[in-house]
Amino acid sequence: MNSMNNRFFWVILMLGAALLGTGWILQSQEPPGSEVDPAGLASAPVAGYLAPDFTLTLVNGESITLSELRGTPVVLNFWATWCPPCRAEIPHFQAASRKYNGQVIVAGVDDGEPLATVSPFVSEMGMTYPILLDLDSAVAIRYRVSALPTTFFIDADGVIQEVYPGIINQAVLESRIEQLIRGEEAAGG
Repeated sequence: MNSMNNRFFWVILMLGAALLGTGWILQSQEPPGSEVDPAGLASAPVAGYLAPDFTLTLVNGESITLSELRGTPVVLNFWATWCPPCRAEIPHFQAASRKYNGQVIVAGVDDGEPLATVSPFVSEMGMTYPILLDLDSAVAIRYRVSALPTTFFIDADGVIQEVYPGIINQAVLESRIEQLIRGEEAAGG
């Protein structure tokens, strides 16, 4: 009987070790949907990871590729014309775009609406910062945007510093932009 208890103990110990090892492996993996940048940093739509790259068309027909903006911090705001909180925060992004011109790029990503809807809205609201058209919501899906508005604060190296879901006020927006700029200055940028 003692031999039976001894075997049972070792079986339980081995199963426990296997479960712990499996848990460790699963916990240590990169987030789903992440990629690895040539510099070796994984990309994922979460703070601490390289912002996933994309190319989108602006309202004026030009294209922007996110990775080509490296060297300057980026504030990426996902929004839509039908979204009341988005409408409420547009003046804050417009003001920040003017105030931090040359220090930070403020860009709006319209989620899933056609140019015929977005263009007149942009004119009506006096939006002069870059407005990108995510016509099929592919970028919003890639960034795991589950609610509008959602804002990503991306440093000059392309690393997401913060994801801010929901409406943002002017003071918080400027505070986060100042943090991006100070981070750039601290890095010698």
